[in-house]
Amino acid sequence: MLTVRQVGEAIVGAAEQIKGARAYSISCYNLHWREFLKIVYRAMDGIPDRKIVDCPKSAFKAFGLYMRKDYAVRNVESGIDPVGLADIMGMDLFIPTDDTKELGCTPDDIESAIFDSTKLSKASFEGKAKLLEMKGE
Repeated sequence: MLTVRQVGEAIVGAAEQIKGARAYSISCYNLHWREFLKIVYRAMDGIPDRKIVDCPKSAFKAFGLYMRKDYAVRNVESGIDPVGLADIMGMDLFIPTDDTKELGCTPDDIESAIFDSTKLSKASFEGKAKLLEMKGE
């Protein structure tokens, strides 16, 4: 995870330091799913100790099988296999922060950024904020 400001810093750093083709992995904060959800729930409804119930991977995969069939019936291409998603959701896909520091990213308040994003998403869902639409035409 990283904030919008840190993304900008990474872009500028990569543009200024480029000396040939190179890929950078950018990350400033590696949060576990539960840590992230606790922040989101506080932002949504102010409940700091909201209970988070884990779904066993076997149940997640069983539901994925159901979704795979449902998608086939509706002729929907999901973009990701819902059965395989169970394996991905259980992984700690953390990225080292070395490249981000090398690009000049400075510390920021990730919790505040998650709060801002969550509140805007909620306001948009409730029709209280209008967001730009992204459509490919």
